[in-house]
Amino acid sequence: MTERSLNLKPGPEVDIGRGGTTMNKVVKTKKGYELVTEQGTYPCVEWYEKSKDKNWIKLPKDNPTGRTFVGKNDVDKTGELVVETKTSGPRTLGSRLTPDAQSKIADLEAQIKAIKNDPANIVVAEKLDLNTEEGLEAAIAKLQAKYDAKFGKKA
Repeated sequence: MTERSLNLKPGPEVDIGRGGTTMNKVVKTKKGYELVTEQGTYPCVEWYEKSKDKNWIKLPKDNPTGRTFVGKNDVDKTGELVVETKTSGPRTLGSRLTPDAQSKIADLEAQIKAIKNDPANIVVAEKLDLNTEEGLEAAIAKLQAKYDAKFGKKA
């Protein structure tokens, strides 16, 4: 049986094979709560969230776990809570794609960029100068063409 099938929680020095993670503990002490990591021990602060009526343990800023809060009830059940250290970067769109799918996406993005930059696809709005006779005639012709397309030509 594996650790996952038994639902065991390994100690802080055990790597359970999740790729780029080690384990830490949030421990309840006489003075409050502490985050115990390979780099050292960090004091934590209790925090009450009124909108959810729930107590949290606020972990110190820039701690190795990459977390800000853990649930106080989770720690109080056993006196400690095992927390992963995130050594890998944040997940991004496409991080779980196969190399073939990633190459297809890169090709499609290149095609989109080429279409956007192609001068034939760039539409420039024609501004008519309605203060001149030619501008007024062009505007009338444009509106007449629109009218004819919608209602049919005049007899």
